[in-house]
Order: sequence, then structure tokens, then C-alpha cells
Amino acid sequence: MNDGDAESARLAARALADGRPTAWFEELYAAAAREEITMPWDRTRPSALLADWLTGSGTGRSAVVVGCGLGADAEFVAAHGFATTAFDISATAVPTARQRYPTSPVDYRTADLFAPRDGWAFDLVALTRAEIGSFAEHGLDPVAIEQADDGIPRWRAEFLRSAP
Repeated sequence: MNDGDAESARLAARALADGRPTAWFEELYAAAAREEITMPWDRTRPSALLADWLTGSGTGRSAVVVGCGLGADAEFVAAHGFATTAFDISATAVPTARQRYPTSPVDYRTADLFAPRDGWAFDLVALTRAEIGSFAEHGLDPVAIEQADDGIPRWRAEFLRSAP
């Protein structure tokens, strides 16, 4: 089996050079599903940043996990009571997550962050400040990006899709 980190870097570079910046995710997950590589972020625990931040209950609220991969973060958010939707651009990652968590309440979907579904609105979207800022590079115009003033590194952002 090949090293997943090296393979992901190679696939990402090729996809960017080809003008298909997100294509490498599916290629990577598909190679891992065929057991050709070791998936570099195959984990069963939530990301440390999310686990440190999310300690309260989400009962009665909704959340979305962007780029859910194999589901660890989505399952963690759902375990805190959020009605959770999780999506990934990889058509292989989503069924793999569903297989890993067959009784999960998470609504796993294949979707593109920059082509959102009508009617999607969530109380919680867990992203870093750098990820929020990168939206402007993908046809979204920032209306407002504000840091919460409560001592916790949280951001609130609103974007509009650029005119074609």
C-alpha cells in the first residue's frame, strides 16, 4: 500500500494543474477504497479543534459538517444532539461513512460546497477562519465576516454568490 500523504499531495498538485481543484478528493478516497493507499485522514475521533470547542448540547439545533470525509466529526456533532447533515464532494467518501456508521442519525450527502442545495440553513457550520476566507476565491462575495467577542475563537460570516 502507498503512503496516503504523499499520494494526496501528488493528486492535489495534478488536479490543480489540470484546473480541477477538487477532483483529487474522489481520486484519493477511491484509491483508499480499492486498498491501493492508506487514507491519510482515516480516523474515528473528531478533530482536536472541534472536540475542544464543542462541549455543550445542540439539542433543537441543526449543524452541517463540510467535507465530512469518513464521518468522525459528523458523528461527534450528532452525539452532541445536533440534527446533523454532513457532506463531502467525494462520491466514495459518503457511502464509506454510511457503512462505518450504519445506525447513524447523520444525513450524509454528496455535495459541492460551492453549489449548495436550496433550502440549506444551519445553526452551526464548523470551519476555520482560513477556510471561511477562502470562499471569496470560489465565486462568493463576503458581505460580513465578524469574530465573536466572547473569548472563544468563533466567526460569523455571510456570503452572496457572485453574478455570473
